[in-house]
Amino acid sequence: MTTPPLHLRAAHASDLALLGQLKLRASLAWGEHTERLRQLPDIDHVPHTALPQLIVAERQQRLVGFASVELRPALSQAQLDDLFVEPDCWHQGIGTALLRAAEEHAHRLGATELQLVANPKAQQFYTKQGYLFRTNIRTDFGIAPVLYKRLGT
Repeated sequence: MTTPPLHLRAAHASDLALLGQLKLRASLAWGEHTERLRQLPDIDHVPHTALPQLIVAERQQRLVGFASVELRPALSQAQLDDLFVEPDCWHQGIGTALLRAAEEHAHRLGATELQLVANPKAQQFYTKQGYLFRTNIRTDFGIAPVLYKRLGT
C-alpha cells in the first residue's frame, strides 16, 4: 500500500481551530506533564497573528501537521516556534518535510540560521536533520536543548 502524497501550503484563517486541536493532541501524546499542559491557556490555540509564519501539511485533505517560523532580522536568524504532527502520523516523514519547508522559508526571509528549543525526546530527530547543540535552557517543563542549523550552506 502506498502512502498518499503530502501537500504543504500556507495556512488559512479557517485552519486555525483545527491546528489548535492538533497542537493539543501532539503536545499530550508524549504522556508527560499532561495536567500542566492542559492548564496552559494557549495549549489548544494558534493565534491569527501567526498566519504569515505558518506552514501546514495536508494528506488527503486532512491537516496532519504544521510548523511556524519567526524571523529575527537583527540576528540574521529565524526561530522555529512550532513543529507539530498528528500523533497517528508520526514516523511518516511529515515532520521532516515541515522542517525542510521551514528552513527554506527562513532562508527566503534572509535568515542564515534556524534555531529551536527542542523537547528532549525530539532532540535525536533534529540531530538527524543536521541540527547542532548550542546550549541547554530551563523551561517550565525542565531542561531543554537549544539547537541550530546554518542555512544555505
